[in-house]
Amino acid sequence: MSNNGPRKRIDRNVGHDGQANLASLLSLIGGGDKLAFKTLYDAVSPRLFGQAMKLMRSRDAAEDVLQETFLRIWASAGHFDPAYGLALAWLARITRNVAIDHLRRSRKAQRYFVPETEAPDVPIAPEPVEDRLDIEKALHTLPTSQRDAIRSVVVEGWTHEETALRGGIPVPTVKSQTQRGLKRLRSVLEHDGSDEGAPIESGLQPRAPYKSPLRARLKEQTSIIILEAVATILRESGLNAVSIAEVARVAQMSEQTIYRHYNSRDALMRAFTQYYLDRETGGPERNLPETIAELLEWVASRYRAWETDYPIVSEIYLAPVGRELREPLHAIGYTNIMRMLKRERPHLGAEERSDIAAAMLTLMSTENFVFLHRTLGFGAKQVHTSVKTAIEAILAGTD
Repeated sequence: MSNNGPRKRIDRNVGHDGQANLASLLSLIGGGDKLAFKTLYDAVSPRLFGQAMKLMRSRDAAEDVLQETFLRIWASAGHFDPAYGLALAWLARITRNVAIDHLRRSRKAQRYFVPETEAPDVPIAPEPVEDRLDIEKALHTLPTSQRDAIRSVVVEGWTHEETALRGGIPVPTVKSQTQRGLKRLRSVLEHDGSDEGAPIESGLQPRAPYKSPLRARLKEQTSIIILEAVATILRESGLNAVSIAEVARVAQMSEQTIYRHYNSRDALMRAFTQYYLDRETGGPERNLPETIAELLEWVASRYRAWETDYPIVSEIYLAPVGRELREPLHAIGYTNIMRMLKRERPHLGAEERSDIAAAMLTLMSTENFVFLHRTLGFGAKQVHTSVKTAIEAILAGTD
C-alpha cells in the first residue's frame, strides 16, 4: 500500500465500466494478485478514506480503519459476487463494518476506563487484587487455545471473525473454543468459594459476589451462547421446541444457569428477538443506507439472511413480541426513506413523499417477504427482484 506516485481517483458516480473494472480487480485479488490489489487501492482508497473520516471524525482512526478495510478486502475478495450488487457498494459496506467495529471497541473500552482528563474528583476503588488473581488462576486452568480465544473475544473485545483472521484459524473453531472455554471458566469460578452464599470457614464472612468488568463480560458472553442455542433450536425444530430444558441441553449448561439470565421462557424469547434484530440491523449503532440505491442493495442482503433463517423470521418476527420490537425500526426506516426522497426527489410534496415511503416500507417488509416466500415459493433473489422492480416503477412515476 505505497503512497508513492500519483493515485488514480475514482469518480463519485462510478459508471458501468468502472464497476466492471472493480469487479475484475476483486476477482484477481481473490486469486492472490498483488498488482491488482495495489491498483484497487490506488483507485478507491481516497473515497473509502473519506467515508472512514466521516464515520470516525479522526484522521488517525480513519487511517486505522482504512488499513483494516484493505486487509479484509484482501482476505475476502474471492467471495465477492457481482450478481448480488455493485463492487463499490461492497467495498463501502466493508469500510462501514470496520468503522463500526472500531467504534464499538472504543465505546466498550470507555465503559470500563475513565480518561485522566475526565476522571471524577471522588476516588474510585480499584478492582480487588484477589478477584484479578481468581480470574487469572481460572484462565490458566484452560487449554491454551481456549484461553487465547477468551482473552481475544472477551477481554480484548475482538469479534470472532477478527480473532480468526489474527490467528489464521476458521471462525467456527474460534466460536467453539470460546464457548468451551467459557463453560469451563464458569465452572471454576462458580466452585472456587467466591460466590455469594459460600460456606463460612474459620469464622470468616464469605466474600461479596464478584462484580469486576471481566465477570460482566463473561456474563455477556454466556448470554450470547444461550441465545445462539435458541437460534439453533429454532432452525432445526421450530418455535414449539424451545424450552428452558432444551436450551440448557443445546448450550451445554445447567437449567439453573439459564434461569440466572432469564427468569422465564417469555423473557428468554423476548431477549432473543431483540438480540437477533440488533445483530441483523446493527443495534443502536446501526449505520443506515444513505441513498435509495444503497437501500435496495442493503435489503438484498437482508433477504438472503432471512432465507437462511426463515424459521426465525417467520415465527419470531411475526409473533406479537417481534412486531412490538420491530415498530421502532419501522419508524427509523420511514424517517430515513423520507430523508432520501427529499434529497433525491426534491420536487415531491411532503404528502407524496410520505405515501411513497410507506409503500416502500411495505414492499420491503418481513411480512411481504414471508408472503412471497411461503405463497409463491420465491427465493431471496426473486423477492428482491420483484420488490426492486416495484419500487423503481413507483419512483419512475414521480419523474
